[in-house]
Amino acid sequence: MSEKSLFKKILPEAATNTYIGHPIAYYFFILLTLVTIGRSLIHMLAPDGGAQSIASININVVGGETIIGIFGQWGLSQLLLGIVFLIVVVRYRNLIPLMYVIT
Repeated sequence: MSEKSLFKKILPEAATNTYIGHPIAYYFFILLTLVTIGRSLIHMLAPDGGAQSIASININVVGGETIIGIFGQWGLSQLLLGIVFLIVVVRYRNLIPLMYVIT
């Protein structure tokens, strides 16, 4: 595959809903999208933001609330990325290679 062809696959001239790549890459991207959204919701909705329950970070220290807040903000940024992934899966499938590069 030439460099120009690879560049056009990653950044096509027009965003369409036609995906030409391997089906495994498409289905893995759907799985990645669901995991990203699920992970973000855990960080946003868990009482400790996942800091202690998942990452085993001691939040019973001075600044523990700040740690929880940072994990919540991290969850929000993951949710935004997950929403972009979901839009790509539903409407702009030929941008999936670009989303893999971003990830």
